[in-house]
Amino acid sequence: MPGEGIKDGEQRISTSSLGTFSLAVCLHSTIDGLAIGVFNQSSLIVMLALSVIIHKIPLAFTVGATFGSNGRPLNKPTIAFFLLFICTTPLGI
Repeated sequence: MPGEGIKDGEQRISTSSLGTFSLAVCLHSTIDGLAIGVFNQSSLIVMLALSVIIHKIPLAFTVGATFGSNGRPLNKPTIAFFLLFICTTPLGI
């Protein structure tokens, strides 16, 4: 039901805003992959890859918290987004 589990003063993000957020996060992850892909020295690639992995931890937490706080059920579209989010950095390489 709409509004279920929402306390006074809390707000939900609209579906279109959540979609825009999802698109922005996937684009961001793809650009992270592109940054790794432009290097040709293995030491630089390893350093940048580790930096991207460390950077992904708070990003993934933010994505999960955003979806969770908006009451998104773990259905097929949500799982599809998470799989896309996981794959976008390697696709950028």
